[in-house]
Amino acid sequence: MPKGAEAAAPYYAGLPMDPDPALPDSVKMVLASFEAPANLPLARELWLESARDPLQQVRIPTLVLIGGQGRPD
Repeated sequence: MPKGAEAAAPYYAGLPMDPDPALPDSVKMVLASFEAPANLPLARELWLESARDPLQQVRIPTLVLIGGQGRPD
């Protein structure tokens, strides 16, 4: 996971991803799919979306599943 996170870090700044050649092809393929011209606008918008602020306004019980440590600060 660290190599995948490292490859995705520039994406947070609006830059292209730079995946390590040592990553498995399947991971490189998933990362590349975010930058496909048809996917790029929506992928960038969703990538930067955070549930932290909107969830503070939710007033009913809510289950949140997180698959990672969040975006790097």
